[in-house]
Amino acid sequence: MILLLIGLPEVCALARVLDHVEKDRPSIDPRSTARMRHHLGTGMLKDRAHAAMLGATAAESLSKTPLARMSAAIFSAFLPGTGTEIGAILGDLLAESNSAPSWADLPATLLKKKA
Repeated sequence: MILLLIGLPEVCALARVLDHVEKDRPSIDPRSTARMRHHLGTGMLKDRAHAAMLGATAAESLSKTPLARMSAAIFSAFLPGTGTEIGAILGDLLAESNSAPSWADLPATLLKKKA
């Protein structure tokens, strides 16, 4: 059901994730990953939220965009480490796609409806 919430910018960003995986990039500190896994292992919701916060903090070494940290937090609550990295990459790509011109920025001649 979550796929119903994905739009074109998200699909394009997901398709580009693999382009970034092959490049040399910093990785999450294994100690941070271990702490996230420990919190997830308790099964408590408050600890899942704590793992997400740790993921957001760890993502600061990968990216400076707020969207990357938020996405890394979400992914960390499910898959610490690898999910944190992919979440940060995805957040960066979404931040780039959100900076693209919006419909409001297009010239009026492009937006005219045919009669």
